[in-house]
Amino acid sequence: MSLRDILAKEMAKSGGSAELVKVPANRRPTVASLRKLDREISSQISANDAMRSRSMQRASRMSSR
Repeated sequence: MSLRDILAKEMAKSGGSAELVKVPANRRPTVASLRKLDREISSQISANDAMRSRSMQRASRMSSR
C-alpha cells in the first residue's frame, strides 16, 4: 500500500476534508538541505545525550549524600 493510499484511508476514517497534493519539484528538499538538517539533528541529539549524562551524574551524587 502506498503512502498516498494510507493517508487517503486515514482521512476517510477521520472525516477530514484535506486534499492530498504532490509537492512541486521546485519546493522539494535538495540533497544539501537534507544533509544540513541531518547535521543539525545529529548535533542536537549529541547535546541531549550529554545533558542527560550530566543530569544522571548530578542525580547520583545527590542520592549518595
